[in-house]
Amino acid sequence: MGNPQRRFGKEFEAEADRLVETSGHTQREIAEDLGIGRSTLRRL
Repeated sequence: MGNPQRRFGKEFEAEADRLVETSGHTQREIAEDLGIGRSTLRRL
């Protein structure tokens, strides 16, 4: 069976959005730093 779906809080989602918009790093780098997949980052 697969892993259970992880849920992220509004604070985590807001911080991820802020990083994407202001950090100058790629989505790939940010996702790796946060320990999530790129597709997950795009869905936040």
